Amino acid sequence: LAQLPAAYVPLWKLQQQLRGTGESTDWKSLSDDVQGLIRKLELVTEETPDDVVAAAPLNKQASLQANNTENLRRRALLRSTPVVTEAIQQWWQKLEKGPTGGIGKSTYVQMCRELFPIVNPDMPESRYDEIIEDD
Repeated sequence: LAQLPAAYVPLWKLQQQLRGTGESTDWKSLSDDVQGLIRKLELVTEETPDDVVAAAPLNKQASLQANNTENLRRRALLRSTPVVTEAIQQWWQKLEKGPTGGIGKSTYVQMCRELFPIVNPDMPESRYDEIIEDD
């Protein structure tokens, strides 16, 4: 943590909390920190004009609403809910993996193509390749 740039500490704390490995967290402070980080990194958000959002790569977009106090708590709870963790484990086991246990690009592309319509049903299929390449 000491070697991490100060701007990224809130993100690191969030990841630790969502993984269930962090210290007890004040969710309001964490939400404020994450939203501050989103603004500091000048990511586009739901407050950004639509034409700017449309031109921004996916890795430069963030949602303030998705990172509010209640949604951070909900995500942490979901990550520790047995039915959710079991479903994720079953899904991971079905993915084709390489010799190191990771997935290759073709599996990643296929996975993204299957998940995009579920995660973001309003996203046009024509954007899939662009988003996959940006990721």
